[in-house]
Amino acid sequence: MWIASSAMGLQYAVFFACVVASMVWPTTERWAPSFHWTRNMTIKNPENRPPFNYADLGPLQDAWQVLEETSINTYFLMFRSHVSVYETCVYATANIADETKKTANYTVTFYYPLTETYENTTVQVKALSQTDYPLENVIRANLKGTLPSSTPVPPGSYTYAEYDNSTGYSRSVPFPDRGVAANLQPSTPDSNDLTKGVLDRLFRDPENPQYMDMYVVYNEPQCYIIRSPAAWGGCDMWLRKTELKSIVENLKDEILKKEKELTEKYKKK
Repeated sequence: MWIASSAMGLQYAVFFACVVASMVWPTTERWAPSFHWTRNMTIKNPENRPPFNYADLGPLQDAWQVLEETSINTYFLMFRSHVSVYETCVYATANIADETKKTANYTVTFYYPLTETYENTTVQVKALSQTDYPLENVIRANLKGTLPSSTPVPPGSYTYAEYDNSTGYSRSVPFPDRGVAANLQPSTPDSNDLTKGVLDRLFRDPENPQYMDMYVVYNEPQCYIIRSPAAWGGCDMWLRKTELKSIVENLKDEILKKEKELTEKYKKK
């Protein structure tokens, strides 16, 4: 209805696969044993892999394209599988800073309907490619107000899974052995100095106090899906304003009808 694209079927397949995958692993480590998992670890990369960028369809995991499209259009957060944001409208815009270095200023805005107020945060981001990847598929955001560094190189899809005789679970840990990049460096400010507000609500656990990575699982001009270790490995689906407006217009009568029903329902309570 709202996406006229030859890749529409593929988009839905990827989207639901991503959602299902993100729901099967624990979002905390309270019950997940950690004493020997690295020794038996099998690394699986179901989302971010070069063959997914089909030549006839064009790149489908292109971080720079996401930033370019977001600099032209506003994108609204329609769904996220982890770290829910309640009673809030979330949208993103971007301004390209340097096409050669593939950097941009990325702004996330919260609108609170109940109080009719806005809150926003702007961070500097850079499109990077994960290890051995043919194009940029990662958006790295600096949390300290400076340009993101290209190092360490994004390690890739963070579905690190262990299967032994007693467990069969997945780890949403982006670095083997919770590696160097995940640890505080001597020159790194304390983790309490993390950017607060908007980003703190969306991305609660950055892999490093200085930056966070967002992996592009799927993108086309109408929408894109990203996953981030900082959001507990969950999926975020962002929809272009044009398509959102079209959906609202097409369903306007139904929306108003439902709103009236809910209003009457709560009046009776």
